[in-house]
Amino acid sequence: MAEPTSGFARLGRSLAPLLQPVLAILTALAVGVVIIMAIGKDPVSAYQSFLVASFTSRVRFGNMLATATPLILTGLAVAVSFQAGVFNIGAEGQLYLGAFWAAVTAVHLASLPAPLVILLSLAVGVLAGALWGFLPGWLRAFLHVNEVVSTIMLNYVAMLLTEYLVNHPFKDPTAGAPMTRMIPPREWLGSLLPPSSAHWGLVVAIGTVVVVAFLLGRTVWGQYLRFVGQNPHFAEYEGIPVRRVLVGAMTLSGAIAGLAGAVQVLGINHRFIQGFSPDFGFTGVTVALLGRINPWGAAVAGVFYAVLINGASIMQQNTSVPYSLVSILQGILVLFMTAEGWVWLRRRRRQASPPARAAEPQAGAVEGGAGT
Repeated sequence: MAEPTSGFARLGRSLAPLLQPVLAILTALAVGVVIIMAIGKDPVSAYQSFLVASFTSRVRFGNMLATATPLILTGLAVAVSFQAGVFNIGAEGQLYLGAFWAAVTAVHLASLPAPLVILLSLAVGVLAGALWGFLPGWLRAFLHVNEVVSTIMLNYVAMLLTEYLVNHPFKDPTAGAPMTRMIPPREWLGSLLPPSSAHWGLVVAIGTVVVVAFLLGRTVWGQYLRFVGQNPHFAEYEGIPVRRVLVGAMTLSGAIAGLAGAVQVLGINHRFIQGFSPDFGFTGVTVALLGRINPWGAAVAGVFYAVLINGASIMQQNTSVPYSLVSILQGILVLFMTAEGWVWLRRRRRQASPPARAAEPQAGAVEGGAGT
């Protein structure tokens, strides 16, 4: 008879998944200290601005939440695809299309009631991102096209397409730069912490996290998705429609990234501007990995990364430490989290692998296994 597991052992197992991200963060920050000292600056004062400044005033805190909003959504988008074992590196392009078509919808439907226009604009942004996620998902599922390559290439297609549209048919003739016409103020997402830039898009982001966490953890489709991510061959053997799950995961991932773009134009930019995104979609990969490919983890990691981004600007103003330190820390985090992520994914698939089949199992055994 096995000995009962102690409370400390159970606590250790529950905290074990958090150990690697924490170690990655601490290692990145330690490297940052070395770099700051190497350029002759005080690491204590630099990190005080870097990590604490976002919480020192209402405006700074609100601005940090505004930065976190698209990061939470893009991180969540990437996490959904990673759960299914497919790698959506195309969140940037999906975000661009969602932002563009949401802005165009809001401008051209301005005669309708404002709440309806906001809902329609968000929905159009979601549909645009979903379509751009569906394409590489279908190519992967039915033509075996590597989704990493297809999503990276579709990023450029989306960005160049929106660049053409915003420079020609949808360009604001009164603007000196490539951008659409301004969305009427009544259709903006309202402010949460005035006079900061925080807006109700944060509530949309958190609500999306709740919905996705429910889908992944409490529905049959979510169980199928995670099962396919662990071992697609065994999932197919058990009768799970692997192709449909893969396409659905990529479509949902793209839809969430498109929502991130729609929220950004309705809450912050109030129009589509060429080059508006500081790589929100690509940063979402870091956020997803740092959040352990978990919806709630992506929300926490999105806020953490927003603290770094906003703190870097304040740190540069107060201590002259260059903003590029954030890029260095991001690279270190990606290095550690990606390496561990591959090991984690292989371990999950190895644990879920079916035993070698010397002979075809009996039908009853298969039915019993599927039902448990």
